[in-house]
Amino acid sequence: MSRTGKALTKAFYEFPARRNQFLQELQTTETLKSLWAASKQDNYQKMNSIVTIPAPIKSKEDIYEEIKNSNPEILAVSLKWKQGIAFAKSLATFYKEGLSRVSQGRKLRRSILSNMKLINQVDSRGNGLSIGIRNFKKLTLEMSQVLYINDIQNSTKSQEFIKRENNKDNLPLFNLTRSEYQVLKRAPSNTNKIPLFAVLALIFMESTPLLCYFVPEVAPSTCVLPSILPSLWNVSASKKLDEIRSKRYDSNRLVDLSLKTAYNLPLDEAKVLAKSLRLVPRMLPSVLVPELVVRRILQNYYNYLLVDNYYLSGANDNGNIWDLGEEELVIASLERNLILDLKSDLKYIGEGKTLEERRVRKEEYLKNLRLRLLVFLVDFKNYNIGYLGVNHMLKYPIDEKVIAEWRDLQW
Repeated sequence: MSRTGKALTKAFYEFPARRNQFLQELQTTETLKSLWAASKQDNYQKMNSIVTIPAPIKSKEDIYEEIKNSNPEILAVSLKWKQGIAFAKSLATFYKEGLSRVSQGRKLRRSILSNMKLINQVDSRGNGLSIGIRNFKKLTLEMSQVLYINDIQNSTKSQEFIKRENNKDNLPLFNLTRSEYQVLKRAPSNTNKIPLFAVLALIFMESTPLLCYFVPEVAPSTCVLPSILPSLWNVSASKKLDEIRSKRYDSNRLVDLSLKTAYNLPLDEAKVLAKSLRLVPRMLPSVLVPELVVRRILQNYYNYLLVDNYYLSGANDNGNIWDLGEEELVIASLERNLILDLKSDLKYIGEGKTLEERRVRKEEYLKNLRLRLLVFLVDFKNYNIGYLGVNHMLKYPIDEKVIAEWRDLQW
């Protein structure tokens, strides 16, 4: 667990106080170096799975303020009517685009699978095989094993057997971009939800957001409004996990907690963690989930994080966290339990008195979130599933303005 650099000698990574110290760490820490790499023009498309995330939509407050500013002389009643119509049109466009993206995602997944094969496999007689992978869990397992072996072989710079190759007939696993990998993960669930969601949308029409607020699981990921997203992620479970751990672990035991695997994490923590990560149904009582099932899904999730962290870290030179759009950034942070209470965070942003104040609050929040994700990716290589949620206990402040200046100076 040894690390290089002054800030890295501690159990958990912290940004150093001075820029020159940080620049030294960039030269000695490979993960940090790839995480800090400059963006390229086409990295956004490679990192963000556009067909599996919602289309951008302005908040109700922003739409109302824009209509008010563009109609200063209109009567109050007429203004409210005009604002309501504008918001309704915005929702209709949002859901229409969301359903279209599900269809695009299904077609793209089919195209990816038709060209993807698992190579370097042998049958019982030792003959070479080329096996197509349609099961996302199996694909992730194979990819995580490649990363594990690569890590053991200490080839962080050369990674020859997982680099991209332009050979569509014999496509290596890591020829996938992060965008394609996320299509394989999200598209099947979105496709399965379409029939029920389409019927409910026809029935409830403009009340569909209200339905999704109470039963957010019915909507495909492309049709989840920003205000609905907190309902999908179990805030109470995240807070309960934080409460359990705060009583059970002091600062000296956080390293031991972070090293715990899916199979030796205390069962009560494992069940709450699984629920906070949406790995078990939100309404299902934890006592009804068998221990073996909980531990198995946490291990599968750990495998997924290993693969997605590889992409987010920029190890394949196809982009890193700086290329994530805001939707993907928030999702990636929620998947790593970096956000304790998204509802409160969104409320703080929405309480800005003007459109400009809300924009500034949102921008600062996303900058801080991106840096928290960077810290997670640096640390997680040394730990295991127990590390999820530890950041809430560290209470480590990040001066996003100062670190953003470091990056601006360098790039």
